[in-house]
Amino acid sequence: MTTTKASQLAKDLEAARCKGNWQAIPELARRYKKYNGTGQVLEQTVLVEATLGQLTTLSEGRVTGIDHQHDNPDTISWQCRLESEQVRPLVQQLESVLQTQDEGVTESEKEFCKVILARCYFETGEFGKTLDIVEELSFNKGDVMAGYGLALFLQARAMKAISHEQTGSMDSAMLSHQGIVTLLNESGDMKGDHVFIEWAEEALYRATLLSMQQDSDSKITVEFIRAYQKLTMTQPLTWKIYKRMVIAKFSAQYLSYLYTEDEYTPSVEFSGITYQQAFETEIMCIHTLYEQMLFSVVQFPKVGQGNALVISFVEQLSKDVDLCGATSSQLRGFTEVLNRAAQRTFNSPSIMRHLFLTLDRIGDFEEAKHALKTYIYLIGLNSPAWEEACQTGEALVVDKSGKCIPVPPVEDGLMDNLVRDSIPHGDGEKSSIAANHSTEHEPLEKIFEVFLTAIRTQCIYLGDGAQAIIFAEWAKKKLEQIPDLEEDQGNVDWTRLAAQVHRAVGSAYTLLARQTHDSTLRSYYEKALESLSESIDLDPTAWETHYQLALLHAEMHDIQQAVQTIAKSLQLNPGHLPSWHLLTLACSCPIQDDLPRALKTCDIGLQESDEAETSEQAEQRISLQVTRSLLLGAIDGPEKALQVQEELFAAYGKISTLEPSTSSGESVYQERGTMTAVAGGKELYQNNGIVVSGSLGNMSETQLSERRRRGLSVSSNSVSGRAPQVDEKHISASRSHDDMRSSSNGRMKGSFSSSSRTRSASTFSGKPEANNKGSPFLTVPNPNDDKADAESIKTVSTQSSKNHHHHHHHYHGLHLFSSRSSSRKSKRDLAANDQSKTSISSAAVAATGTNGTQENGSFTTATASSSIRSNSLSSIRTLLQPATVPTRIPMLLRLRQEQAAHILSNLWLHSASSFLNLGKNEEALLAIEEAENADCSSNSRVWCMFGRLFLADKNMDHAIEAFEKGLVADKNDVSSSVWLARVHIERDDLDIAEGILESVTKRSGWDSAEAWFCLGRVYQKTSRADRGKECMMYALDLESTHPIQPFSVLPCYV
Repeated sequence: MTTTKASQLAKDLEAARCKGNWQAIPELARRYKKYNGTGQVLEQTVLVEATLGQLTTLSEGRVTGIDHQHDNPDTISWQCRLESEQVRPLVQQLESVLQTQDEGVTESEKEFCKVILARCYFETGEFGKTLDIVEELSFNKGDVMAGYGLALFLQARAMKAISHEQTGSMDSAMLSHQGIVTLLNESGDMKGDHVFIEWAEEALYRATLLSMQQDSDSKITVEFIRAYQKLTMTQPLTWKIYKRMVIAKFSAQYLSYLYTEDEYTPSVEFSGITYQQAFETEIMCIHTLYEQMLFSVVQFPKVGQGNALVISFVEQLSKDVDLCGATSSQLRGFTEVLNRAAQRTFNSPSIMRHLFLTLDRIGDFEEAKHALKTYIYLIGLNSPAWEEACQTGEALVVDKSGKCIPVPPVEDGLMDNLVRDSIPHGDGEKSSIAANHSTEHEPLEKIFEVFLTAIRTQCIYLGDGAQAIIFAEWAKKKLEQIPDLEEDQGNVDWTRLAAQVHRAVGSAYTLLARQTHDSTLRSYYEKALESLSESIDLDPTAWETHYQLALLHAEMHDIQQAVQTIAKSLQLNPGHLPSWHLLTLACSCPIQDDLPRALKTCDIGLQESDEAETSEQAEQRISLQVTRSLLLGAIDGPEKALQVQEELFAAYGKISTLEPSTSSGESVYQERGTMTAVAGGKELYQNNGIVVSGSLGNMSETQLSERRRRGLSVSSNSVSGRAPQVDEKHISASRSHDDMRSSSNGRMKGSFSSSSRTRSASTFSGKPEANNKGSPFLTVPNPNDDKADAESIKTVSTQSSKNHHHHHHHYHGLHLFSSRSSSRKSKRDLAANDQSKTSISSAAVAATGTNGTQENGSFTTATASSSIRSNSLSSIRTLLQPATVPTRIPMLLRLRQEQAAHILSNLWLHSASSFLNLGKNEEALLAIEEAENADCSSNSRVWCMFGRLFLADKNMDHAIEAFEKGLVADKNDVSSSVWLARVHIERDDLDIAEGILESVTKRSGWDSAEAWFCLGRVYQKTSRADRGKECMMYALDLESTHPIQPFSVLPCYV
């Protein structure tokens, strides 16, 4: 009869067994036998089990988890922990116990004893004997539903599954593993039972890898993955860390593969969210846990070593970030991961590559520039001599402020030497010290990816042709390495990649030719033509190349060839709107003499092209609609052009509802309050009582009085709206040349009354005031809501603008350039630095051990220990959630805002031109005023239009002054130069006119028919008829190929 004391001791025994407290077992077993005379089987069973547990624990001290860090689905390590001699006495003891015929011994006790006997054979690798025992086991369901009976039942199943695996019976092993998952799902919470969890982890670890190895059904494999994650997340981070890292690594790869193959099955835990969101949540939770474990074990590499685990983690994470379609905020989180990874690697070009590409996607071009410079340094394509040569090259490019920009010397052989020295030799070494900045081998296709991205950014956003050709030439010279590597890397389509490189080279030279105001620009066009032709030879099906080649022909005034080439582009991609725009402009040239055909082509393009999905596409659509308006004006007169201009403003309103083609992080800054709705009114444009912006705000009182005397209205209260809030100090500084005259009290007098003037930089509502209902002036309807208030338009606040100009750039990975003593932090320093950032609890860190290898991960996500030990992946804060909020707006967003303001300004100027052609000077004045309000920067076209307005009033002095201000704003403005020269010609100031025209025809106006024609007039008036005739004949040639809008409105890179 079992006493109360015996029952309590039995419970204590079970609790000790569950926790694996083998030291306490012998005493508890002795006491249990004392109070229960029939407890011999249980006593001997637990004593053998305790001995077995102690032996395996000692063995595990010699076989650490590090042995598993090289595991993969094809190689799953296994090592027997005991020898046969060690367990022989234990086997004999158990066999003797099983012979007991005591009536008080239950069948379940004997069955549990057999489990321990099977384990003796299992630990020594005698899997046949193990299977013989396990397969004969028979339990009552009630005995294995909970407690240590459940742990032994799981142990028996785990031994059966692993034994089948080790004996080659993979199908039987998989069936047994599936049974274990079912058992775990039915068992409930067992996180306090150490033995149960140990055996479950071992079984699921092998089951997951084995399932991947056997290419089992994806649902079964995913079930193993999720069961393993659910089980191990209840444990400290450092528990079984190497095995957990293996599973996390290959699980991420497997789930990513399933998602790309459209075979991914979301977990029931993620119900209520989309398919993509479920994948994103699960994959990023796995990456988050892996990063925490990885950074807690890896150390800063020694000299000549890399950190392959960190680099492979970043590569896989980058792929999954692309699969998830990360937002700008998530990309910010990814940059934080990359910065943490850089602290665990030394001079890693792959880390810098991902950092550059991510920053470029965000639109943070300033920081991307530093990451790119570091990357180029690491791959051996930079040196002090090259940097000096780039700064001292021939200055052929002149920006709008008149600053000369040197063109890099890409032909002097220095670049060839850098590229040649960066190529690894047969032993993997590179031929120069500068080329050995990193021990990593950067794949050639990855280098091309970086260069192509850099060229695209320079051509589309930054407009820096000089920088673009550096990357273009490097990429072109790197192409010479392709034949040697083609056999080794057959998975890369080198022909297609080479075609992309040549197309990018052509785009870079096209941009540089546009910006170069010198006779050598024709050679740049020829280089562009050569590269684009070679690209088409390599890939004739690339519509992008046909488009860019057609644009190049058009800019080189070969209109007929441009029409033929663009037709091929449209055949390959009839939805590309810039191609239709290019064809329209080509048809509008006088040499084609068919404006109705150009108009028809324009209408077809607007119908056939794809609907705008990004702000860039919307801008291209507006540009084509402007061309259509110009064509209508040329065919049917300016009245017809005015009729369609409200459509232009409505189309402009759609830009604000679209995102740029690369994430700009706009929503982040809206949340931070930097995007604010600002009230209109003159107070926004005053600085200490001085009007610093306005269409006539910088004119003298004499000019204003002259306009009032002529009866021209200077009020703009017919239009209501909102103006972008600007950095007044910045405007004042950039427009210091605008202060033409001042009144006696030192304040600039505005041309509009303070009570009536309303700044309407972005007038979307277009609602005229009550006292001006009959105004013929254009309105700007909101395409989404006719009654929407203009307050819905948001722009950057003044404070934000000020913050932009005071941020500090820093090089990513500055340790590359510092001394070893300052760059190589000790493990203790690195851990101390990371301690403030980590989210692992101190208890988890302390549990790592005393071997000195533990380094605290520097991850900054708020994944506390409590969440790590959660049973739910969804409860983890993923690593893509940034820990810090950026304090400045990315350059891309600022550029997009400036571009949107510039487009709106040009739309108003387009209206002003139509009004001038109709002789409606008052309406033209109001439109010019709105144009300046829209674009707070110095827009030379605004001043040129002012000059034309003064000319219409026969006020040449003020017209000259306005044109000169336009040239101060942009020294390359051909229109202001030509109009200024025309005024001087009318006033017989021929010497001045000749100087202006000779300068402009040698620079930005080399292809301006009007400039050459005016120069010819000057020569004729100064008795140089022969030279005048030559100029006029050249002007006629240029005019025949001059479109209704310049070809430069089209993108040179697609």
